[in-house]
Amino acid sequence: MKRHIHRILGLAVVLMFGMSMSTNAAVLESGDDDVLVYPNPASNVINIELGDDLGAASSITVHNLIGQLVYTADINSDLDVDLGCYIVEITDLPSGIYLLKIKAEDKVVTQRFTKR
Repeated sequence: MKRHIHRILGLAVVLMFGMSMSTNAAVLESGDDDVLVYPNPASNVINIELGDDLGAASSITVHNLIGQLVYTADINSDLDVDLGCYIVEITDLPSGIYLLKIKAEDKVVTQRFTKR
């Protein structure tokens, strides 16, 4: 697992990348350029843009930090798409840190985001 320590306003912030998952698909580390999630932190929606190398996504799931599934969507039928950007409504989620998992072809990408 990679660790990066940054100082922001005198506070040490530790960012860890490379979560392990049980899956038959290739797992891409958080921080890969294949996925852009914004805004982060977010209040109402998150926008998800997939890089060209990732291919077509099939599903998106969101888990809280204790591993509970709190959101799931089938890309083809459940999500709004605006110019290649998937829009996920997060208004009903409590404030906290979440893991966004995107399944695309034979890959799985995990990104962390914060809900205000």
